[in-house]
Amino acid sequence: MKQISFLLWLTAITSSPAAPITWQAAANTSGKADLIEGAIITALNGSNVDSTISNGGASGTSNYFFATSNYTTINFAATGADAGDTARAGFGLTQYAPEVMLTTGDTDFDALISTASFSFGTPSGIVTGTMTLEGLTVGTAYQVQLFFNEQRHTGLSTSPDLRVMIFGDGAGNTTTVAGGDPAAGVQTDHYGQFVIGSFTADATTQELTMDSSLTEGFGNVHYNAILLTGPEELNVAPQLADAAFEILDGTPADTLITTLVATDGNMDDTLAYTITAGDPAGVFTLNSATGELKTTNVININDGALYNLTVEVSDGTATTTAATDISVIIPVGMSDIVWGPVQNTSSVTDLLSGTPVFARNGGDTTVTVAGINFEILSLGLGSSGAYGGGGIISTGDVDFDTLISTFSYGGGSGSVDLPGHITGLTPGKRYSIQVFFSDQRAAQSSRIMAFADGNGNSVDVGAGATLGTGEADDYGQFAIGEFVASGTSQILKLAPSGGGFGNSHFNAILVSEAVNSAGDGRVTDITFTPATNEVTLTWDSTTGSTYAIKYSLDLTSFEFDIDDPVQASAGDSTTATFTLPAGLIGIDKLFFKVEPN
Repeated sequence: MKQISFLLWLTAITSSPAAPITWQAAANTSGKADLIEGAIITALNGSNVDSTISNGGASGTSNYFFATSNYTTINFAATGADAGDTARAGFGLTQYAPEVMLTTGDTDFDALISTASFSFGTPSGIVTGTMTLEGLTVGTAYQVQLFFNEQRHTGLSTSPDLRVMIFGDGAGNTTTVAGGDPAAGVQTDHYGQFVIGSFTADATTQELTMDSSLTEGFGNVHYNAILLTGPEELNVAPQLADAAFEILDGTPADTLITTLVATDGNMDDTLAYTITAGDPAGVFTLNSATGELKTTNVININDGALYNLTVEVSDGTATTTAATDISVIIPVGMSDIVWGPVQNTSSVTDLLSGTPVFARNGGDTTVTVAGINFEILSLGLGSSGAYGGGGIISTGDVDFDTLISTFSYGGGSGSVDLPGHITGLTPGKRYSIQVFFSDQRAAQSSRIMAFADGNGNSVDVGAGATLGTGEADDYGQFAIGEFVASGTSQILKLAPSGGGFGNSHFNAILVSEAVNSAGDGRVTDITFTPATNEVTLTWDSTTGSTYAIKYSLDLTSFEFDIDDPVQASAGDSTTATFTLPAGLIGIDKLFFKVEPN
């Protein structure tokens, strides 16, 4: 289920009115009972993970959803001397070390106040900034709560580790929160602080300023959590984030796609979900009470490949709409790969012909060979320069040498699926695949990789076993296979073998449309001899492939094979002659087609 975030009521503006905030004294965090209660207008945390806290507040009954935020999502704006700086993406850090600092003992609340997001400027960090709380009602009383925690432990009792943040309202009213003093030892107040402010909105927006103290060498503004609440009786419109999902062609009826979850600042509100646009044929059903989005009938991609649904959620008073896009995709295929014999690398001429559709290498930079860009695809820490001196011969082509002398590997033993599979395929089209492998470290000369298709068809390639003899096959090997795509992607498995070798890796992978794939199986000539009931067919073909000849009486069904698999001839076409089966003799009309196996 996709986690749905609050709409972030925070943007950057420069002329926001600012109601005076009356700040309370900063307090040490102790637990989720510290959270203020009321109708939740905004709840944000500074990490990269959403935080859900149940049964919080002084009453022990309030529930909170703190949405992920950083200085990019809230459009944090540097001000003052930092106005020329560009705010960069913030990120979360665990600011406490459990072995030396006490937590509150509540996992969810610990997660909330032990993460922080901060923004870097140039050259020494953004020191001041502003943001704006939006969605306020003039004349309504609000509370704002800010958490801050900077507890990086230096391990040295004499090291100053006091980190300070100053929060203000743009009208001169400020409050300061700080991390714990390391000289105090292991104390709960090392875990961070919070401050609460109250104000009555005199506008629909409220300016909030953030300032870092430079007295302790700290120059980046950040926060752990921001919570804004209004009176319990204040109605807050529900929020539902835009979302996108994929379902497979042929998905059965009554299949759950997702459960839409809206957030509402009034925890007692009952929400209702409705599809208001984008599904005139009723392909999907949405449970008004639960948000469960399901298929109505079996999904057929021919009826539509993309649905742009508009979903409305209402709390009975206010409504919100969101875009929910559903893409219908063809299932991922694991087509059988028919492998050819392994070959030794010799030059760039070894590369597959045909139109490249997927080209990856195991190094840390894109390698361009013969106009083909082999992009980076790493299974782990990549290494380069797998060949070198000591009698190992390169191909003599600098680009090609780079391509097949680099590799990527995954630590440990066992098989590895190629990340993301081979993508960009067209179902029904024939492709060629080529894999290169080379491991020429002098300490170990026998390295073997097995490449497979997930259906049990595999091929082994290996580095030269005669390391140091100066033979060209020391430089590595490659294998070529062919398959007809049954889906838009193709699984490729990597498995190590050989003595003492446990890491899966490769040098390069290239997938191309087979030279004749556009017309592969296209019948170019047909003759019939009534005296012998013989049919002769000629079709476009690929050398080494096999084909099935099928017939139909009405062009609706081609379920019947007319002959055993036919091996393609050398060249670009194949001709085969066969005698009609007894049951087809005398039929007025027959239709034939040729399909690659």
